[in-house]
Amino acid sequence: MMRLLREGSIERKLNIIITLTVCAGLLLATVAMSFLDWSETRRQMVQEAGSVASVLGANCTDALVTGDVLASREALASVTGQAEILEASVWTRDGRQLARFAIRAGLHERADAMPGIGEIRWGPTGLEVRRAVKLDNLLIGSVYVRISSSRVRERLVRFGFLAVLVAGATMLVTVRISRRMQHAVTEPLLRLSDASRRISEQRDYSIRVERTTEDEVGELVSAFNEMLDQIETHGQELEAAKESAEAAMVAKSQFLATMSHELRTPMNGIIGMTGLLLGSDLDVDQRDFTETVRTSAERLLTTINDLLDFSRLESHHVELELVECDLRAEVEETVEMLAQPACAAGLELCCLVRSDAPETVKCDAGRLRQILLQLIGNAIKFTSDGVVSVTVSVQKRTEHACELMFRVRDTGIGIPEDRRHRLFESFSQVDASMTRRYDGAGIGLAISREIIEVMGGEIGVESEVDAGSTFWFTIPLSADDFVDAPAIGGPELWGRHVLVIEDGLTSRKVLEHHLGAWGCAVDTVADWTATCAALDARSASRPYDAVILDLELPESDPATRSRELVALSSAPVVGLASVGDLATARELEHEVLAGCAVKPVRSRALLDTMRAVLGTVHNARSETAEHGLDAGSRPRILIVEDNTANQKYLARIAARTGCWSEVVANGQEAIRAHGQFRFDMVLMDLMMPVMDGLEATRRIRQGESGRRRTPIVALTANAGEADREAALEAGVDDYLEKPVSVEDLEQLIRCWIQGKRDSGLVEPEPQPEPQPAAPLPAPFVARPQATDAAIAPATQCVLVADDNPVNQRLLARILERFGCHVETANDGEEACEALSQMEFALVLMDVQMPGVDGLEATRRVRASEANTGRHVPIVAVSANTSAHDVELGRLAGMDEYLSKPVDIARLRDVLVQFVGLGPLRAA
Repeated sequence: MMRLLREGSIERKLNIIITLTVCAGLLLATVAMSFLDWSETRRQMVQEAGSVASVLGANCTDALVTGDVLASREALASVTGQAEILEASVWTRDGRQLARFAIRAGLHERADAMPGIGEIRWGPTGLEVRRAVKLDNLLIGSVYVRISSSRVRERLVRFGFLAVLVAGATMLVTVRISRRMQHAVTEPLLRLSDASRRISEQRDYSIRVERTTEDEVGELVSAFNEMLDQIETHGQELEAAKESAEAAMVAKSQFLATMSHELRTPMNGIIGMTGLLLGSDLDVDQRDFTETVRTSAERLLTTINDLLDFSRLESHHVELELVECDLRAEVEETVEMLAQPACAAGLELCCLVRSDAPETVKCDAGRLRQILLQLIGNAIKFTSDGVVSVTVSVQKRTEHACELMFRVRDTGIGIPEDRRHRLFESFSQVDASMTRRYDGAGIGLAISREIIEVMGGEIGVESEVDAGSTFWFTIPLSADDFVDAPAIGGPELWGRHVLVIEDGLTSRKVLEHHLGAWGCAVDTVADWTATCAALDARSASRPYDAVILDLELPESDPATRSRELVALSSAPVVGLASVGDLATARELEHEVLAGCAVKPVRSRALLDTMRAVLGTVHNARSETAEHGLDAGSRPRILIVEDNTANQKYLARIAARTGCWSEVVANGQEAIRAHGQFRFDMVLMDLMMPVMDGLEATRRIRQGESGRRRTPIVALTANAGEADREAALEAGVDDYLEKPVSVEDLEQLIRCWIQGKRDSGLVEPEPQPEPQPAAPLPAPFVARPQATDAAIAPATQCVLVADDNPVNQRLLARILERFGCHVETANDGEEACEALSQMEFALVLMDVQMPGVDGLEATRRVRASEANTGRHVPIVAVSANTSAHDVELGRLAGMDEYLSKPVDIARLRDVLVQFVGLGPLRAA
C-alpha cells in the first residue's frame, strides 16, 4: 500500500485515500450500530427470560408446597410452548427436581450444573435464568429457564448483510463522485508533470503551462512558468559564456602547442649543437663556456616544460596514459637517472621498493617518473650532506584495492612548520631568497600535486628544520591495476650467510632488506674494525658465503681494502661503487672482486650478481661440461627474448616444468651466456635488436664444434615456410609460433629435456628436425635487424624533414656520425617529392611545418605505398608529445615518436630498431 502511495499517480492516490477514508467511516459506523443492536437484543432476552421465570414460578407455587409433580408439569406446559425456550425445570428447596422440560435429554439434570438462584448466565447455546419461588417470603423452591440465543445471531447476520450492502453502494457512489470532482485538482498537476517531462527530454525551456484555476495549484503553475522564464534567460547567458570559454580554451590550446614548438625547437638546436661542440677538440676555457651554455639551456628547458605542464594542468588538459609497467624497474631506473648529480653533490642516494609491493601496476609511468624526478631532484638540491632515500611500500591493502606509499627522505635544510603550506602553491617557495639560491620557478611541487590528485592520490610533507624532510605521496590501485610479485631468490641464495660492510645506515638497511627477502642470513658492519671482528667470530664456525664491500669506506683505499678482505676471508667479495668510482670497481672486479654492483643498488641487478657469486652452478657447469648433465640436478634453460613481458612469461612456464632459467635480451648476450655456462635447452626469439636469433644460433653452432649440442627452439611470430627453413638452416632444432600457449611450451620443454636425458647424449649428434603437423602461415616482411658494429651497413640513407635549418644540421651531424647518408627537406611537400624519387631507410619527420605539415605528408606517403607493398619507417620529431599528439601521429601512419630536444641515445635506439645500425662511431 505504501509503495502505491509513493509510486502511483496523483489520481490513483486520491482514489485510494478517498476509498480508504469512506471504508474506515463505514466500518466504524457499522461496528457501532451492530454493537448497539446486539446490546439491545441481549437486554430484551434477559427481560423475556426473567418474565418467563416469574410466570413459571407463580404457576408452580402450589405444586411446590404440596410436592405435586403433575401440577408442576402442567405449570411447565403453560410456558414451554414458546419456540425459543430450550429447557425449563422446577426444583424443590432441598434440590430435588419435580418437573423438567427439555428439547433434548442430558441438559442440566443436576442442580449443581445450573446457575445459582437469582443468577443470569450466558451459555454456549443460550441465556440461562434461575429464580427463587417464595411463599410469604419463605423459599419453597426454584425454577430454571434456558432461552435460545439464535435470535441474537440471526439479527447480527441480517444486520451485517445489510451493512455490507450499504457500504458497497456507498463506496461505489463515493468513487464515482470523487473521480468526477478530483479532475479539477489533478488536471493542472498532470499538465505540470507533462511539461516537466517534455522540458527534461527536449531541453526546450520555451514550453509554458496554462493557468486554469485560482487556487494554490494555479499559484504553482504561475511560479513554474516564471521559473522557466528565468532558466531560459540564464541558459542563453550560460550558452554564450560556454561558447566564449570554449573559444578561449581552443585558443589557449593552440597557443600552448605553438609555444611548445616555438620554444623547444630552438632549444633543440642549442642543446644539440653544444653537445656536438663538446665532442670536438676544445681548450679548457672553450669547454667551460660550452658546458655553461648547455647547463643553462637544460635549466631553461626544464622551466619551459614545467610552465607548459602547469598550463595544461590548469586547463584540465592532462590525460593519464594508463599502461602496465614494472613498478620496481620504473622507480629504480628513475632513481638511477639522478645518481650522477647525487654523487657530484657528495650525497648517498638509496632506493628501496619493498618486497610486499606489487610487481606490475597499471599507471601513467611517465607521470610517475616526473613526480619522482621532481621530489628527488629537490631533495638533492636542498641537501648539502647526508642521504637521500626513496622508499616504496604498501600503505594499505584490501581484497579489492591497494594503496602505494612513496617516500622521498633527505637530510637537508628542513622546512619551518609555518611555511609548509606554501610548498604546493604555484610559483612559491619557502622564502623568496631560495629562487636565487637554489634556482627554480617554484611550480614543480604544484605540478606534482595536481598530477597526484588526477591519479586519485594525495601528497604531503613531514619536516624538521636542519634535520631533513620527507615528502610522501600515495597512488590508489584497484584489484585489476596490480599484480603481486612472485617470490624470488632461488637455491643459490636460500640459507646463505652474507656479511655486508657499509658505513651508510640507510644503505645497510636496503641491502639487509633485499638479501633477507631472498632467503639470506645477513650480518652488517659499518667499519673495518667491526669487519675483522665479524670475520674472526665466523672463522671458528661456518664462514660467510659472501661478503658485500662498500668500496667507498671512509679513510680506506678500495684496492687495499679489497685485497685485505680477500686475504682474510675465503668468501667471494662483491664490491659496491657509486657511478663516479665505477671504473675503479671494474678494474678490481678483474683482479680480486667476484662481482660488482652500482649504487644506488638496483635489486634485480644485485640479485643477478649474488646468484652468480653464491650459486653452485659455476662448479656444476664446469664439472658437467665434459660428463653430461647429472640426472639428479634440475634442467637449466636459456631464454633469449628482448620483450620484458615475454621474458617473465617464458621464465614462469619454465619454472612450472621444474627447470631453472637464465634470461638474456639479445643474441650477443646469448652467445656469451652459452659460452660461459652449460644449458640443457635454449628458447631463442628470432627478432631481436643488436643480434637476431638466426645469427646467434649460427654462432652457437659454430662454437659447439666437438662439444655437446644444445637443443635450440625458435620462438617467433613469423611462421611462414621460408622463415622456418631459414631457422632450420641456421641450426635450430624446433620451431614454435607466437603467441605461445602454456600447454604447447610445457609439452615442448618436457619433450626435449626428457628426450635428452633418456638418450644420455653427451657427444655432438645431429638432432632430428621435427616437421610441423600443418602448413605454417605465409611469412611477413620483417624489419632489418642489427648484427654488430663490424657488419652494420654504413650507407643507409635517411631523410630529415624539418623547416628549421638548425635542426636539420643537428640531426644530419648526428646521423652522419652513425654512418648514415642524410638528405633534407624543408617541408612535407619536399619530403613527399624526395620519397617519390629515391628510397630511404628511415624518415625523421617534423610534425609542425609550413605548407604541408608532417601528419599530412605521412598520410600522402602511406597512400602512395598502398599499391607498392613498401613501407618506409617514418619517425615523428616534435616538441608536442602528449598522448593526443602521439595518437594523431599513429593514425597518420607514423611508426615512432621522438620528442624535442632529441636525445642522442633515444635516436640511436630508433636507428637500431628501424635501420639496423651499430653503435655510435667516433667523430
